[in-house]
Amino acid sequence: VNPPPPPAPSPSTSNPPPTVTPPSLSPPGPSPPTLTDSLSDCVHFAGQFRNTCTSPRQVDSTFTFASAVVNIPGEEITCPNWPTDNGFPCIGWMEGSSCKWIRRTCATCFAHPQDGRTMIRLQTNSMPDHCPGNSLVKPQEFDYEVLFNAPATLGAHVHFENEQTTRPKFVPPRGFQDVTYNNAATAEVCPLSHTYDLNGLRITEFGNVESRRALAYAINGVVFQNSNQEDDDPIYPQGLGAVAEQPLDICMGHNQRNSDSGMYHYHFLPPCLNPNFLNDKTMGECLLSECEDDPMQWALSAYQENEWARKKIIGLSKDGRPMYGPHDDSGQLWQPSNVDACNGVRADPYYHYVTTLWHPYVAGCQGPTNLVHEESPPFYATCSLNGIEEYMEPRKSLGESCVANQHCASQICDLANEVCSNNAPAPTPPVECRSNGVGCMIDANCCSCNCENQVCRQGTCPPVAPPSPTTAPPPSSLPPSPTGTVNPPPSPTGSCTENGDTCGASSQCCSLYCTSRGFCRNPTTPNPPPSPTRPPPTPNPPPPSPTSPPPTPNPPPPSPTSPPPTPNP
Repeated sequence: VNPPPPPAPSPSTSNPPPTVTPPSLSPPGPSPPTLTDSLSDCVHFAGQFRNTCTSPRQVDSTFTFASAVVNIPGEEITCPNWPTDNGFPCIGWMEGSSCKWIRRTCATCFAHPQDGRTMIRLQTNSMPDHCPGNSLVKPQEFDYEVLFNAPATLGAHVHFENEQTTRPKFVPPRGFQDVTYNNAATAEVCPLSHTYDLNGLRITEFGNVESRRALAYAINGVVFQNSNQEDDDPIYPQGLGAVAEQPLDICMGHNQRNSDSGMYHYHFLPPCLNPNFLNDKTMGECLLSECEDDPMQWALSAYQENEWARKKIIGLSKDGRPMYGPHDDSGQLWQPSNVDACNGVRADPYYHYVTTLWHPYVAGCQGPTNLVHEESPPFYATCSLNGIEEYMEPRKSLGESCVANQHCASQICDLANEVCSNNAPAPTPPVECRSNGVGCMIDANCCSCNCENQVCRQGTCPPVAPPSPTTAPPPSSLPPSPTGTVNPPPSPTGSCTENGDTCGASSQCCSLYCTSRGFCRNPTTPNPPPSPTRPPPTPNPPPPSPTSPPPTPNPPPPSPTSPPPTPNP
């Protein structure tokens, strides 16, 4: 049963949801100066977060912080047109056809009572400020404090060696075991868990177990987890780990499918930090949209205009240092020569992390460290098909292996054959079902019609009777609003390949559609009109006309030629 909405906070402890101001249309200005560890710079940094708390960004040492994240004033988020018949329950509570939830985030700076060094405390429930494309998302209890932007003096770094390195690793159900990695960079970047200098950084944890495992926090309060899942890159995996999480949604976020925590988190640069990114898109999973063709360019498309096209703060790393987006001080993408093995950049005596097109994408470990890819001989962390070595000059030539366009000098990777090419392939259209091995909730999510233990397995779909002339086909059951199609007639040859299996041509598939990655899928229809995605609130919405008829509870979907319905103010 969906829980009732939480009671409204009293006026003395709450504040209205923050007003979202559209980005300026003027050309972007110069990049901000490098942040120091001063209290004033910390206050400026904390102000970049989308805080819901009413307390000031700077407090004194006698300030009493909220004893639990749930006690922080929150912001109500609405995701309209949430489907209720697909096995994906609302992540908060339902009001009409909308799913609503409360997000809570608060970043606060203060001077340490012993020596006056600047501290920052981050409290968040990691609930997104956008519609998610995953299920079972639950509020969290993330709460910790750390030295803000502690200086990293020249030479004060860990030097990674190109030699076998042994680290303890938690291997359930037997507990910690010693695991040997091929080099020190792999040993630090690839495991799920990381170690930090808790005493030197003055890290104090007040949250739950998941809070201790966090890698960083985005400015909307959503946590970044390590760039791997099960020691493998979730975007360009080597196939080393088991399927443990739901597929990434088009915001590059997901949550742990087999965990009771329900923690929604990012592994990569989230395009939905730009509040305008979802305005013309339908929320869903990355593999069900054009996001699948090139996740890197998909995410970068949100960082092309105005303030998003220059160096911009996007989060706070676990070690208290700023995290920046994909652009450097000159507005160019970060290059391999800029970053060390942890994806960090020196600005002596300070150090910060950046987001890159290559693994580990965000902060990969506690830096600073050496530029291992410029050692002699160079070496790399080996847990992704999209490592930094793929971006070193010269880029790959025609016919050489690739998994992303950026690996090739031609900027075109033929994904069907995984080789560099001069011929741009047709984009992979969205699909309406999931292949075997992909996470699911109900049988209807799978091309095989068999969802077993929340993973699509081999199976056979029952025959589907064609709809009657007067009956419209049922809507799609994928969250929150992907496209729906009608299955095509079977292949006339009488022998064909089922959806989810490999193919070389569309004629081999029962669905008569083979994707550029070589898998049979159902063909698709054009995208429906985009769902509303939390537009900026109207300051004074006009009252409804007294003669207006009441709204229809469940209006029929618009025809392909009709404009999308206007949301109620």
